[in-house]
Amino acid sequence: MAYNSEHQSQNGHAFPSLPILGADEVRMSQTEKYGGFFYLGILGLAVLVGLLGWFGWGVWSLRGVLANVYVLNDPLRSEVDRIQAAEALATDPRATQRQLWDLCLDSRLPDQARYRLARALTPLLIQEDPRGFAREVAAREDWPIWLRLTVVRLLAYAAEEVRSYDGKSIAKLGTDQEPLIKIWSSFAGAGTEIPDGEARLRIERETSDDDQLLKPLLEDFKKALLVKGASRRALLNHVTAQMTSLSEEAAKVWGR
Repeated sequence: MAYNSEHQSQNGHAFPSLPILGADEVRMSQTEKYGGFFYLGILGLAVLVGLLGWFGWGVWSLRGVLANVYVLNDPLRSEVDRIQAAEALATDPRATQRQLWDLCLDSRLPDQARYRLARALTPLLIQEDPRGFAREVAAREDWPIWLRLTVVRLLAYAAEEVRSYDGKSIAKLGTDQEPLIKIWSSFAGAGTEIPDGEARLRIERETSDDDQLLKPLLEDFKKALLVKGASRRALLNHVTAQMTSLSEEAAKVWGR
């Protein structure tokens, strides 16, 4: 029985009133307490766990790429190991074009490693901003000849998928001291959807030169301007196969 009145203790002091005890309160479930927020919290937790799992799987699946990037950038590794790492990256479909591009521009890497990365670049790299890419190539006169030639070739191979390149950049490349850069860049400008007339004229003028080594290449370029697709790529591949013997500076890297 519960009491709510004050009672006197033996020494005359009064005890405080005791509360009246009722029936036990009914306990509410978590769902009843929080309503829809409970389910929202559970959903958020599930999404977070899923994202962490997806991120972990992504890192795990790229472990080979990350390992090769580490070896490539490790100056304590032998040059052979670093070149092999570059070759592995260049042939790894998980490595993006942007990653290969950024790595091949790093002058701290061995030239042979950089070249293997550069030759794995495709026209996909240019498609996002072809005019800006041409401007960058024209402005970087400090790049070694082998790298500039490799990249200018990329402009030529991508030309049929490009509306137009930056005219000033193509004109600047068309006056380069390296004859192969001049003709590749001229073809790039002349081979776009909206052809660069000046670039086309440069190819015509070069064809009339007395340089017997370049004449066969220039004839292939003229033919390539008249076709597209596989036929054009075949002609450009034929020119590429002959370049090693025509640029002594670039052959130091290409020929190794």
